[in-house]
Amino acid sequence: MSVRRHGGKCCGISHVYNLEYQYFGNEDKYIRWLKGECNKAYRNNQRRCLGFFNKYWGYHPEKRQHSIQITITNRMETWIERLKILGFKKIYSFHNGNSSNTVQIYMLTMNEVFK
Repeated sequence: MSVRRHGGKCCGISHVYNLEYQYFGNEDKYIRWLKGECNKAYRNNQRRCLGFFNKYWGYHPEKRQHSIQITITNRMETWIERLKILGFKKIYSFHNGNSSNTVQIYMLTMNEVFK
């Protein structure tokens, strides 16, 4: 599993990719890792905003949000309930013509780090 900033690195969204298809008996490990990576992405986004936006617009980073996007397929449905428990919401799904998978996109907007 990996987390990266989205696209042009300017929209305040991080994308989680390479999720495991199953937990392989150690679900807590994956959930702890996902929470930690979301927290890291949130803090990095806050830090990037601190210098630039304060300098030019006087915005307050403590009031900023950060979104995490996770894209899963129908082969990864073991994640759905855990994503919902963590606060992720399904925002879109479609049928991928080249793989015959149903692709689902989940988003979480963070106001603070996970405890």
